[in-house]
Amino acid sequence: MDYTHFSFPLNVYAQALCLEEGHFNYLHYGFNLQQGIHQAQQNSTNFIMTKLPPAPADILEVGIGAGTTGSQLVKAGYNYTGVVPDPVQIAYCREKELHLIESRFESLSEETQYDVILFQESAQYIPSKALLQKANALLKPTGRVLILDEITTEVIGGLDQFVKQFDFQIVDKQDFTKEAAPSLGYLIEIIYKHRISLLQDLQLSSLQLSEWLYRLEIRNKAYQDKTFSYLFFQLSH
Repeated sequence: MDYTHFSFPLNVYAQALCLEEGHFNYLHYGFNLQQGIHQAQQNSTNFIMTKLPPAPADILEVGIGAGTTGSQLVKAGYNYTGVVPDPVQIAYCREKELHLIESRFESLSEETQYDVILFQESAQYIPSKALLQKANALLKPTGRVLILDEITTEVIGGLDQFVKQFDFQIVDKQDFTKEAAPSLGYLIEIIYKHRISLLQDLQLSSLQLSEWLYRLEIRNKAYQDKTFSYLFFQLSH
């Protein structure tokens, strides 16, 4: 399945990386960009792996990217399930033989419970209350929620409120803004560099891409102004 048919703007991220780097493994930011974008993105996943219980544990990944994290978790012996509402991403990952569910996280069946629910740059798309309410229903009694994402100051305050409401505790919180934020600048740079090819390859309108670049520029400034942060949370009951 052609990744250029991923939902916008994931198709832009994937194609920009392919044009600049020759391929892509992930669609998330990286830690320590000076090592190169591919290693930086792997550094992010390596960090997540250090926060997992021993295999075999049941892991639900919310948002599957290109399936790279899922493949590494399966190789490490975990019982992996990925959930994403985009059928194109599922089709793209089919050859990796991952257990995938086409659904929004909020609509996922509660018949199965998990030891870990992982959000790697996917929590930002789900309201905090809905996220924690659903996670509460899907977690085993000793389970944990791992969130690694870019978060506004406003959302952090809401998260603290709903954590208490659903009887979670924040057992670990780390700030990776300094390590991750340069990835956004890199992404903006390569989108501008390959703008003409991106418009042609992905059949985008100039206005659509310009509006998205404008939003990315605003976000990049928000990182500099410290109204946006890139944080890790581990929640448990």
